Amino acid sequence: MLAVKELMESDSFKNYLQRRTDLTEELFADKTITNGGWIDDRVNNALGEFNLDQFR
Repeated sequence: MLAVKELMESDSFKNYLQRRTDLTEELFADKTITNGGWIDDRVNNALGEFNLDQFR
């Protein structure tokens, strides 16, 4: 549990989550996009799949 707490409080993890949030909101702004899987794919392509090792 301590490792999870440390991860959640790390600046790099917070920045990663903020970038994902910003990019997802930007994609949702286009009202013609309705496929959530497509949005998830675009976000993952832009930022990369979640990789826990990048936050250690």
